[in-house]
Amino acid sequence: MNPCCYVKEADVSALRRALLRWYRRHGRSLPWRETRDPYRVWVSEIMLQQTTVATVLGYYERFLERFPTISDLARGDEQEVLHLWQGLGYYRRARHLHRAAQFLARTNGGKFPTHLAEIEKLPGFGKYTARAVACFALHQSVPIIEANTRRLWCRVAGAEGDPTRGRLEAELWEMSAALAPKKGAWDFQQAAMDLGAMICTPRSPSCSICPLADHCEAHRLGKEEDLPQLPAKRSKVDIEHASVVLWNKRGEVLIRQRPPDGTWAGLWEFPLAELAENETPRDGIQRTVGQQVFASLRWTGRSHLVRHAIMHYRVKLTCLEATVGRQSVELPSSEWRTVDRLRSLPWSTPQRKLLIWLEKVGPPAQRTDRPPRP
Repeated sequence: MNPCCYVKEADVSALRRALLRWYRRHGRSLPWRETRDPYRVWVSEIMLQQTTVATVLGYYERFLERFPTISDLARGDEQEVLHLWQGLGYYRRARHLHRAAQFLARTNGGKFPTHLAEIEKLPGFGKYTARAVACFALHQSVPIIEANTRRLWCRVAGAEGDPTRGRLEAELWEMSAALAPKKGAWDFQQAAMDLGAMICTPRSPSCSICPLADHCEAHRLGKEEDLPQLPAKRSKVDIEHASVVLWNKRGEVLIRQRPPDGTWAGLWEFPLAELAENETPRDGIQRTVGQQVFASLRWTGRSHLVRHAIMHYRVKLTCLEATVGRQSVELPSSEWRTVDRLRSLPWSTPQRKLLIWLEKVGPPAQRTDRPPRP
């Protein structure tokens, strides 16, 4: 059914009462629901993008302990912001958060705007995030559509088609706006998100205990498992990387910072090569550090393998280890550091796994001229 037609025919008042009654009994207790501070709600919404609630909880508390206000975040160093964010992934979110705080500190005295049109202009604010902060912090009755509510309202309306684009996406926003009460929209939208997350799950929804079962077209038609009709997920693409841990005579390792744009922008890593088809880790490392440096390496015989998934990629990262006799080895945006001074820097997840391995095995005790076979 068309979502707008559903709203016209439904008993909206009864649906609201059923949803809110369930929420009062079963709604999740989350720290960002205990505040109406726009900044704290904003931080939670940015962290929750592409990330589970369970993962965010610890990060949220640590981040706000270090940066309790917009002004504190604006004054913070981007490297520290990224360090606090490491492990959450999608680091562009953290940079947008930081830049938006700096913008507000410059233009609005560190205060969060109150008008939706102004909120939408901030870096990192899409349609959902702007309305989520407006609703949950500023008590504005605005529609909320994200993964859980998209699935919930698709099923309730019995809507067929791709809900992530085109006319159906617009109709779901209209449905959310029509269902939300003018007063108490905060509770209603949080309730809808919780119901989608806890009951109206992607697979095997718990329709027998759902408070909206009597209002749900998909349940009436037995199409709960068929809706929503999301586009097929992209298949995983396998890519291979190679890193090298280079030790100098002072017991330091060479690290470098990634460029300010692109994947893992601004994070630190051991010199890394993205391998071309049929390129070996040694060839990739040679290409990264240069022939002259590569010829001077003395391989330790140790290696480490890391596997990691990011978005639609499966990454296989092979790390080799060597020592260098010369002190002048340099790469762009690189520096030498002792291992105990690496933890304070922001690392991508696969590179952080290499750091953990390095901390565990320690510096090489013996040197060989033969490279390992990973």
